[in-house]
Amino acid sequence: MIRDHNIIQCLAWLTDVHAEVKRLSPKTHLRKDAWVQHHHDDFWEFNGPDKFQTSVTASNAYAARAMGWEAYLRKGSPDK
Repeated sequence: MIRDHNIIQCLAWLTDVHAEVKRLSPKTHLRKDAWVQHHHDDFWEFNGPDKFQTSVTASNAYAARAMGWEAYLRKGSPDK
């Protein structure tokens, strides 16, 4: 039950981050331009647009994608 609650929270977080990405970088395709790879335990790698990569520690793929997109926005998307 706790795991399900965490996934629901992370999905809501990812939805909010996706909205921010679309606002700041409208040309970005959220699902085609980015993906995550799970390496082990809680270690994930986010691969985003423009060959952007970052490693994150997350409990699931939704959290990893949200963290990755936030890192992408912090570095400054090309549409800015």
